Amino acid sequence: MVDVLTALDYVRVADDGTTALTEAGATMRRIYGERDLLVAESLRTGIWTELDAAGLAALVSCLVFEPRRDDAGPGERGLPRGAFRTALTETERLWAQLDDLEHDHELPGSTEPATGLAAAVHSWARGRSLEVVLAEADMAAGDFVRWAKQTIDLLDQLSLVAQPPLASTARAALDAVRRGIVAYSSV
Repeated sequence: MVDVLTALDYVRVADDGTTALTEAGATMRRIYGERDLLVAESLRTGIWTELDAAGLAALVSCLVFEPRRDDAGPGERGLPRGAFRTALTETERLWAQLDDLEHDHELPGSTEPATGLAAAVHSWARGRSLEVVLAEADMAAGDFVRWAKQTIDLLDQLSLVAQPPLASTARAALDAVRRGIVAYSSV
């Protein structure tokens, strides 16, 4: 993994073999999750800066959601348009590049971002009712709440490590998702 992080300039290796984090590495160190490198690279490349709060929440849900094996998901149906689609396409492209780099270094890579919850999270962040959101997601309330909490966790991390104005957008997205049953279940 050090070779991948060195290739991407997250770590520098001195001639004597000691390693040191770069500024990008120090940021990545504050991101926790399976797709920490993808999140860090997305921040560094600025591909999420045009997203509004609901769009960022939807995109982040693509990074935490893990569909069941038998769940084909809704595909493109219902996904937000505009800046979200652009950011999603760029995030998927970046994931593919990172996956190739990890495989080149004989690492297992990570799973592709999954859009199965994005439309529902986008609707929820825009204030739609739980009934509508659950119908869009075709899932039980408990499952939605669990994924929403994981989305909130990553949004919270982004609010702390991203540069303005994305940090503010992440905070607004976090507040938009943490409402109703999602907020109540955290008490």
